[in-house]
Amino acid sequence: MNIRLIFILLGVILWGCERTPPPPESAGSYFSLDNYFGKEIERLNLKQPLVEKTVKKNDQQEKRSLKELDWAVELKAFKSSDINKPAWRNSYSADSTEGSVVYTATEDGLRVRTIRIRQNPEGRILSIVIERAEENYLYTSNELLKYYPDSLYFIERHQKVRVLGPDAFQVSGRF
Repeated sequence: MNIRLIFILLGVILWGCERTPPPPESAGSYFSLDNYFGKEIERLNLKQPLVEKTVKKNDQQEKRSLKELDWAVELKAFKSSDINKPAWRNSYSADSTEGSVVYTATEDGLRVRTIRIRQNPEGRILSIVIERAEENYLYTSNELLKYYPDSLYFIERHQKVRVLGPDAFQVSGRF
């Protein structure tokens, strides 16, 4: 008799514990850099275009022509600038005009400050420009990232470390 009562109670409890699915993530309030650059990485890894890559650190510069690049490494800074995170859902304002959208941080402390995306009338991306900034007691860092599909990627970083002083770094790849 007690076993039957236990099974009935267990059945009622399990039946009452309905799993409600989490609310669906919206397709993202903002343009997904993570998705876009994920697809670009796949496409460029397959295509492997010849790239004229220039790396400049302070006053030293090196230039090379490269055929095989790991595009996940080359475009990591762009992909990691995605602002579609639940905690940042209302942290950026969007200003759209015909052919472009600009996302601007509305809160201090967000590393990604602005994202500018230009598209042609068919919706194809013409350029993406990202400005990132970070500041704390030890260092200040400003970055400018530019991407032009099938043409150029550019990363410029200026950093000032309290103990070490200023440092400048620039990478560009023409393809």
